[in-house]
Amino acid sequence: MASGIVRSKITAIVSEAPSSGDRGLKLKHLGEQILERSCDSEKGQEDFDHFCESLVSWLQENIQATAGKCKVKSGQRTKLWSTFHELRVQSSGILRTSWKKLLSKLELSEEGDWLLMQQIFRRVFDDCVCKHFTALAPTVEQSEIQVTLTSDELNALRYACGYVAHSLLKKFERRKRRS
Repeated sequence: MASGIVRSKITAIVSEAPSSGDRGLKLKHLGEQILERSCDSEKGQEDFDHFCESLVSWLQENIQATAGKCKVKSGQRTKLWSTFHELRVQSSGILRTSWKKLLSKLELSEEGDWLLMQQIFRRVFDDCVCKHFTALAPTVEQSEIQVTLTSDELNALRYACGYVAHSLLKKFERRKRRS
């Protein structure tokens, strides 16, 4: 499951990468290489799956730990983003180390494009945050109560809707004539 999430994020990044410019071509090429080499052999698939599982589980653990500290959702989001960026920026952090290990296991250059790494991590993080908060959101069952209007209520509703639209149209036409 986690490898599917990460693979879809890499595919999206590769498809959205600009086809011109050195940075866009490098990003696209590295993403394609990662996807190819992770599917070429069983060992490559295992390495990629291990990277994806550890990344997603690590992000989910940090999201749960950080989100539980704040009561307000806006405070939770702010704390989540600041924690994520602190961890992402650390040169010896788990995110960069796991990225370097993946590249070395797939026999790609250690000089991997950090922009690709950051985009993958951010997109997976966004996905995990969305799943976390939708899982916590209370489910509201919509009732299927149908309200029937009497003919007088329906006529009043039509009058109000027609009057507002008609008066706005007249106001617009008057302004148009003055200009």
